Amino acid sequence: TWTGALGLAAAALGSSPGSARASAAFAAGGLLAGVAAASKVSGLLLLVALPAAYLAPPSRRHARTIAPWAGLAAGVLVVVPVAVFEARAGWPMLRHRLVDTQVASGLSLRNVGALVGGQLVYLSPIAAGLAVLAAREVWRGRRDTVGRLLLACLLVPLAPLLALCLWSRTAEPHWIAPALLALAPAAARASWTPPRRLVIASCALAAVLVAGVHAWALVPSAVRLAPASYDPRLDLTNELYGWPRVVEAAREEALATWSPGAERGEVVLAGPHWVICAQLEAALRGQWPVGCDTPVRDDFDTWWPRGRWQQADAIVWVSDARFEPWPEVPSYTPLLTTYVPLRSREVRVVRDARTVRVFTITVLVRRARA
Repeated sequence: TWTGALGLAAAALGSSPGSARASAAFAAGGLLAGVAAASKVSGLLLLVALPAAYLAPPSRRHARTIAPWAGLAAGVLVVVPVAVFEARAGWPMLRHRLVDTQVASGLSLRNVGALVGGQLVYLSPIAAGLAVLAAREVWRGRRDTVGRLLLACLLVPLAPLLALCLWSRTAEPHWIAPALLALAPAAARASWTPPRRLVIASCALAAVLVAGVHAWALVPSAVRLAPASYDPRLDLTNELYGWPRVVEAAREEALATWSPGAERGEVVLAGPHWVICAQLEAALRGQWPVGCDTPVRDDFDTWWPRGRWQQADAIVWVSDARFEPWPEVPSYTPLLTTYVPLRSREVRVVRDARTVRVFTITVLVRRARA
């Protein structure tokens, strides 16, 4: 959607101001920018970069028409439901990203090394070098309407994302990726082109790496290639295996615990971290409420707040070996009660005869304290 918005905005700026072609392209581009923002919070920076490009001197004739602003308004409308949801919940996503997870943050050489090294690993050294050359072409082509658009859509997102990566210890090197999307069209419209062999080598290396990652994730027997030090708990591709069995087992325990006529919320499912809670929420599709006990509270907490699931008569606790079996759940009821395990079962996730996850599903029921 980000790339589509760039292309449509470029098409609009290359058309006659006020023309039907410009109006349609501005409308579609603004709408796609709104979809980008609704998909990922960094997409909001595109809704800032586009007006910056429209107000630049090369594009002033377009800025005097209603079309660019109507398109951006359509994009903002797409984001309104997300903003309303966040506002009603107390802005949990922003608090989690910018406050609660940033306790140990600060500028450091470690952050600089992670950002620079991450680009070399993510893009490959050859592609990273080509990206630098493309950034030079963005600056050189800044004098026309499309060039100023690409410059704005590179620098406006890059400035805050780069600052966040240099400051936050929880930042990931790919956070700056949206800003880099302007480099490809800038390289395509440049008068200077890199050596053909260099481009072919870059594409070939990228293809090999992508194919290797896909093979590792999607071919179960690829785990045989893992070294002796391989720890399956740290391999996120193992999340692609076994979840249907885990969800079915959790559903069976919830059904066995539920009593006919019970109200919604008397039996809930919960987990120790959002990586588990979100899987359950997506798979159960609202059949059972899902709570979450992530140590640092995040935006998922407000979906079924702790104050509600910790009052349930029974909690089906779903965890794996990376987390604790079950928590000491506080009670928010006036009575002095506690939760005790009623029964428990294990679900082993096997990938090519190798156990990669061990899930524990425990039914906790509320009992009066002695």
